[in-house]
Amino acid sequence: MLLHAYGGERILNPNIYGPPPLIIQEKYWEEHPGQAVPLMKPKFYPGPCKVGVTGFCMGGALSIASSVLVPEVDAVVAFYGVPSSQLADPSNAKAPVQAHFGELDSFVGFSDVTATKGLEENLKASRVPYEVHIYPGNGHAFMNRSPEGVQRRKSMGMAGEDEASAELAWSRFRSWMSRYLSSS
Repeated sequence: MLLHAYGGERILNPNIYGPPPLIIQEKYWEEHPGQAVPLMKPKFYPGPCKVGVTGFCMGGALSIASSVLVPEVDAVVAFYGVPSSQLADPSNAKAPVQAHFGELDSFVGFSDVTATKGLEENLKASRVPYEVHIYPGNGHAFMNRSPEGVQRRKSMGMAGEDEASAELAWSRFRSWMSRYLSSS
């Protein structure tokens, strides 16, 4: 995997053997909603390529929103975040969506189990391929392996680290993006 930084955005390119797919993380989307893909894609890959969007927390919600609002998006992986229906109704998703949530997430209406189940129903109605994964015993930001993230979860009475869940989520992420962004 290659990780590039360009002007503050992070672009993850997991395909080092062929025409690379472009994955834009949340920072650029937050600064330029709805414009990230049409503006960034030609700067990096003027030829044909596929585009995946991923994000965490609000970035996860914005990633799902991109599946509704940005026609250039080919695949989405969101980590704990559901957009409000006023921003983007997931039942109108046009790109495949994979989403990851912690069973113990307590952000009501945004990433708790009820919001997760609502997202799943909306994605089902969209008729796009989707997967929604709920990780038992995990709360919000369970993918954040930073010392601050681990400490924050512990202070909230949650498991500090669940390496198995994080690895499983990353494995699912890689598989999803490979499936929908491969050039063949």
